[in-house]
Amino acid sequence: MTFPLAEAAMELHAAHLMALNAAALIDRGERAVKELSMAKAYAVEIGARALDRAIQTHGAMGFTNELGLVHAWQDVRSVNVADGTNEVLRRTIVQRLLAGDTEL
Repeated sequence: MTFPLAEAAMELHAAHLMALNAAALIDRGERAVKELSMAKAYAVEIGARALDRAIQTHGAMGFTNELGLVHAWQDVRSVNVADGTNEVLRRTIVQRLLAGDTEL
């Protein structure tokens, strides 16, 4: 873990772009089931990973109430379950791909 801040920033930016792509499809009146599933699954995983890196970087301080990182991680973890777990979202993605929705 040489550059944790840079890695987190790159991954969060990618998640943001995935969400913007899904929103653009919806704005055009297109179905975006696969894209929404991809964006949510990826964003939640990346958010948890970024928070985990921040906690690791701060060491024992990362677990204190002072920084609020643990509370933020708990919030992201609960979002992972809302509207379908990542396993359910991945199943949706595979079903859409197998049904011919292969455009990325």
